[in-house]
Amino acid sequence: MTAMNRETTALEQDQIANLLELGDRLQQRREQQALSLSQVAEKTMIQQRFLKAIEEGDLYSLPEPVYIQGFLKRYGDLLGLDGAAMAHAFPTELDARTIKPSWQSLPAAQLRPAHLYLLYALLVMGAIGGLNYLFKPSAAQLGKQPPTPTVEASPSASPAPA
Repeated sequence: MTAMNRETTALEQDQIANLLELGDRLQQRREQQALSLSQVAEKTMIQQRFLKAIEEGDLYSLPEPVYIQGFLKRYGDLLGLDGAAMAHAFPTELDARTIKPSWQSLPAAQLRPAHLYLLYALLVMGAIGGLNYLFKPSAAQLGKQPPTPTVEASPSASPAPA
């Protein structure tokens, strides 16, 4: 059994113990107020099977611990208990692993204003060059002169100089 599995098992045991205690308090308070599970389910919008699992301390019939905390808060608040304190009393697993920063968060990967100005200048020059290329007449068009109309002589007889 690895250390991670032992921690998870210890966490689960702690969660079950807390859930049994909290569920018992909630059940006693609910019965004092003469509320049925279906009434509580209707008012808290928590499924009745989840409420029953909380009261019985059945951790494996419940969703993730974060949801259990939310259920405990709503259920406790409905019954006039401190729901936030009850939710806080239920332990959740804290991930102690360190997250490696991505290359994007490194200072070398971030753009500085000088980089941005250079990028903007290149974009503007490229846009001007592209527009100039599109609208400037080409050299081939400059070398050609538009055709001039020529008058052709008709083959009809013209008077000869005498």
